[in-house]
Amino acid sequence: MKDGGLLDVTKEFDWNEAKDTDPTAKQSVTVDGKVYGAPFYVGVRALYYRKDVFEELGLSVPKPMAELASTARKIRTAKPDLYGLAVGGAFNSAGYFLNSLLVAGCVVIASALIAFLAATAVTRFRFRLRTALLIMFLVAQMVPVEALTIPLFFLMRDFGRLNTLGTLILPHIAFSLPFAIWMLRGFVKAVPEALEEAACIDGASRTRFLWQILFPLVLPGLVATSVFLHLRLERLPLRQVVHHQ
Repeated sequence: MKDGGLLDVTKEFDWNEAKDTDPTAKQSVTVDGKVYGAPFYVGVRALYYRKDVFEELGLSVPKPMAELASTARKIRTAKPDLYGLAVGGAFNSAGYFLNSLLVAGCVVIASALIAFLAATAVTRFRFRLRTALLIMFLVAQMVPVEALTIPLFFLMRDFGRLNTLGTLILPHIAFSLPFAIWMLRGFVKAVPEALEEAACIDGASRTRFLWQILFPLVLPGLVATSVFLHLRLERLPLRQVVHHQ
């Protein structure tokens, strides 16, 4: 219907009529005896009574609601583990929490330690291409992770490592290192070189200076870097596409 060139979409919608016409209406929004999303369902379902709206806009009429609802029932019957909470299946929250804790712990600890050693090397030692290496770390942060998701999937599939925690841990360490190295470089650079020279004069080796003198001084920076790494880890999309049971 038209009034002043506008479509009249104010036709009253009867929920009881919808249930009589489509027996799956209530079941489609009911989980364990509780009705969810009924207002949204009613709003969408009302459009199926106004096929003239689609015809007026030049759009194809959607499929019958019963057909769409039957598809929803098939998904609910399948009960996939990954999306079990959304479709009414079993959801092992404790297992998934432990997986997340294990992945986050391994990534943060490994990335922080490797970045500490790399930051010490690029700060304390003079070698060729040192500046180019730092620029490469900086450019690596500009590459979107989404652009590497598909190649990583095929790579892990070829190695037979899909659906494992290692598939999450190793790529996340690689994505976290450039940021961690640049952040820790400032903390390492803040330690005076005279302190290292004094330790060498007293007979301390480079290894002893690294772990007994430099490491405690840089420890606050390691903690701050670990916090930022964990925050970045939660935003990476790979956690959403790989599942482990």
